[in-house]
Amino acid sequence: MPSNLVILYILGICFTVANSYLFIINSFFLQKTISLVSMIVLAFAWVVTIEFNPLFRELVAKWKK
Repeated sequence: MPSNLVILYILGICFTVANSYLFIINSFFLQKTISLVSMIVLAFAWVVTIEFNPLFRELVAKWKK
């Protein structure tokens, strides 16, 4: 795998996880309302990460061992 792709895969995982934490902090701890667009973007990010990120799949496979 070329190193540029690995960096993009890592950034994709980091973006998705960071957005999830922001979603949880904003909705539960800060009592802010979350827009529908934010929820759709977060769901889309998780689907793309799970389906199309081979690095994520490799990490999950190693974690399940």
